[in-house]
Amino acid sequence: MKGLIMDIKDSKMTVMKDDGSFIDVGVIKGAKIGEEVDITERTSAWGGLYKYAGVAAAIMLFFTGGLQVYAYYTPYGYTSVDINPSVQIAFNKFDRVISAKGLNADGEKVVSEAGSIKNLKVGDGVAKIVQTADKDEYIKSDVENDIMVSTYSEDQEKAKSIDKKVNNSVTNYLNSSSKKAGVLREIVNKEDFDKASLEGVSVGKLILYRKALDANVDITLDTVKATPVRDIVKMINEKRKANEESVKQNKKTGLDKQEAVVPIPPREPKQDSIEDNQLNAKNRFDKNSQKSNQGNTISGTKNQNTIQTKGISSDSQTKANSRIEEIRKRIMTIIGHGETQKNN
Repeated sequence: MKGLIMDIKDSKMTVMKDDGSFIDVGVIKGAKIGEEVDITERTSAWGGLYKYAGVAAAIMLFFTGGLQVYAYYTPYGYTSVDINPSVQIAFNKFDRVISAKGLNADGEKVVSEAGSIKNLKVGDGVAKIVQTADKDEYIKSDVENDIMVSTYSEDQEKAKSIDKKVNNSVTNYLNSSSKKAGVLREIVNKEDFDKASLEGVSVGKLILYRKALDANVDITLDTVKATPVRDIVKMINEKRKANEESVKQNKKTGLDKQEAVVPIPPREPKQDSIEDNQLNAKNRFDKNSQKSNQGNTISGTKNQNTIQTKGISSDSQTKANSRIEEIRKRIMTIIGHGETQKNN
């Protein structure tokens, strides 16, 4: 039989057994308060077995055994178990269960059917809760199940230690059963623990609710409270997968559009320089002048009779030629003025 050393005084140490009873035995060399000790063959230092229960034991041993007894009944942290039953277990600094309560109707049922788990090691207490939930068929044989275990303690090292011990105990039980279940574990902070207490929900369900919102699952906290963990996890995973597929599709669609459209660089409008404009104007004038002179020459050599017949005198022709020459000079003056401005 094993017990937990509650107090050491002189040649006697007070040990609490797993069933909650206390016994005084002789001191074991090197033993420390809070350690487990084998008391199978040890007799009481006073020759008797002293049993106490609940608060009465705490009060009596507080005066006879010191503050360690008070510490034994003081919560040092909490572990919540969520399947659909939600159960919260309080443990002390010696890693022993000091209370258990259901946080929903299913949780209350499981706690009642599990019987007393007080004074059990935290891992053993949680395993018993899981075993009872399994017996009540909250853990199904034909589906993938999920069990959420969340641990809080202001002592983070203690929380990590409890988390590992609970995981080992639950995993060992699941391995011995025919059920399949994943164990989801969270070490939570005080803010989340206090908020969960205020909302009347386990801290594990609160964490799942937050994860569901992050995945854009359309769900309320009240729905999370009443929904089995396996279904919440399924919704989150499906939504995350859909989100990932959407992102991949968007990336692929964007890439296809980029491949389909070949960008054409814009063409800059061609702008003629001042010199080009002036040269073009001069060339057009010269060509027109040549055509006009050629026409006049032909008309003068071949069609003199016709001209005279039509009544066009040589004086008129001379005036026309003078007018053309005047226009040509004006254009050349304009062109020359433009070149002068450019040179300046």
